[in-house]
Amino acid sequence: MMRSSLLAGFLLSGSILSVASAVDIEGVLPASLDQPRIYVAISTDAKSKPLVAKGGSMEDILGGMLGSKGDKETSDTFAVEAFLDTGASGFMLSQSTADALGVTPAKTADGKPITFYDVGVAGKEPFLVTGSYYLRSSEYSGNTDGTTFENYSPPTGPIRLKIREGGGGMLEEMMGALDVAGMPLMWGKVVVVDARPLSKLDKLKTTLVSPGDKSIPSVDTSISLTYIDYTRFTQTEPPSAPSVQLEPNPMIGPDPFNKADQTKPVTITHHGKSAALTMLLDTGAASSMISVAKARELGIEIGDDGKLTNVPEKEQFMLPIGGIGGSKNINGFYVDVVELPAARGEPIRYLKAPVLVMDISVTDEKKHESFTLDGVFGMNYLVASASISAGLTGGVDQTHDGPFDLIVIDHAKKTLGLKIRK
Repeated sequence: MMRSSLLAGFLLSGSILSVASAVDIEGVLPASLDQPRIYVAISTDAKSKPLVAKGGSMEDILGGMLGSKGDKETSDTFAVEAFLDTGASGFMLSQSTADALGVTPAKTADGKPITFYDVGVAGKEPFLVTGSYYLRSSEYSGNTDGTTFENYSPPTGPIRLKIREGGGGMLEEMMGALDVAGMPLMWGKVVVVDARPLSKLDKLKTTLVSPGDKSIPSVDTSISLTYIDYTRFTQTEPPSAPSVQLEPNPMIGPDPFNKADQTKPVTITHHGKSAALTMLLDTGAASSMISVAKARELGIEIGDDGKLTNVPEKEQFMLPIGGIGGSKNINGFYVDVVELPAARGEPIRYLKAPVLVMDISVTDEKKHESFTLDGVFGMNYLVASASISAGLTGGVDQTHDGPFDLIVIDHAKKTLGLKIRK
């Protein structure tokens, strides 16, 4: 998904209408201004000290690899700044971070490399597989740097990671190392995102805590989550080799592989037509999207070039979406209503909500079965968002404040909790 922070010096505006039956949210724009991140320390076992990047800060070392100059002062560091991504089933290190920390790929008993194949927005991509490591996390915000080891959580592991071999494409060239802390780090825990700093153009404050932690805030409404295991859509070569650790991903709506599941879906309405969806809750996605099939259920006609032929040009937008497999330019439009079903509290309704139209499909090679996501519920629906006219490198011509103060993703209770901004 698009994984860049768009923090910039723009004024934010926002509007929320509270009615008896639902909370109506207006003004959401196509791309979030920021996405949750977390500091991670990586160790070879549960008791050892974390791996360090010798001779400088991680930023300096990785900057040097990318041809930029770092600060003059240097020190050993262990903190990996990673995107906290509920849409990622595994934990991914960039090649540059793996090199800096000395994390090397594992091999089979007879010395052969192990390759793991995962699927993202732009297709299938191969990764290297590491040995087993232990992970600790620490709060990420504009006021933290992850350098105090005492602030880290107890270790989680053992976990096999994946390494993106070579460069990470345009996003990594722009941002430096692109490391992704996926569901293995979050499994059974609670993610708390404080979106209030983003209103002041600071970074999101993100913490990862254990269930029952006293710091977990109360929320106004909650949405049930359904967890889906996508392991069968991945591949490891050779098949007998140890693979990357994967955990299920959270979805809003019924289990798409269980027709008997009575969980309420996300409902999208446009020009008198409606569609029911199960959407991936993806904190690693800056934008939200629906599949081609669901767009057609809403009466949207799509040309071979991806243009929405019966949507006026001025009502469409285009964004470059990057992630596993590369990046694509995708067309989108503003749907009349997107409604989230509430398990507790009032339902959330987004009015004139931006959605990209694209398919994210996966294939079970053994059964020769393919599956396409109904849609992705991205961070632009949860935090401050922006309208972008010139892609990832700039062109932010409008911004809008986020609708929530706090976002609580409770992987233990399987709920998305939201504290509505008053």
